[in-house]
Amino acid sequence: MDYEGELVVIMKKKAFNISVDVALDHVLGYSVGNDVSHRGWQIDRGGEPEPQYSMGKDADGWGPWGPAIVSTSIIPDPQKLQLTTKVNGVMKQNETTGNMIFGVAQIVSFFSMGITLQPGDVIFTGT
Repeated sequence: MDYEGELVVIMKKKAFNISVDVALDHVLGYSVGNDVSHRGWQIDRGGEPEPQYSMGKDADGWGPWGPAIVSTSIIPDPQKLQLTTKVNGVMKQNETTGNMIFGVAQIVSFFSMGITLQPGDVIFTGT
């Protein structure tokens, strides 16, 4: 089992094919989540020649997030947050969202190009 502490984005309104400039207008708020991964399942059950990563991430009950949603009125800039992950009291991750490869606005815009995001949809942003 492996941990991946991540920023979680919760959508407030429908978004389809939206630009980066308006992406954050579609966000209700933010939370934290653990994108639980079973590395052995990803490799052993994944197939050849490459592993199928969803096998290690799709078990019932995985992907917990919360317990609260913090409004965009309190977090106007999601790229200015400190995220930490502890496992059994030991710090495993300690980073800022400003160092994300793709910012929240880019992520929301990108996903909206392939699927219609609905109110209440959640997006795990990655580690």
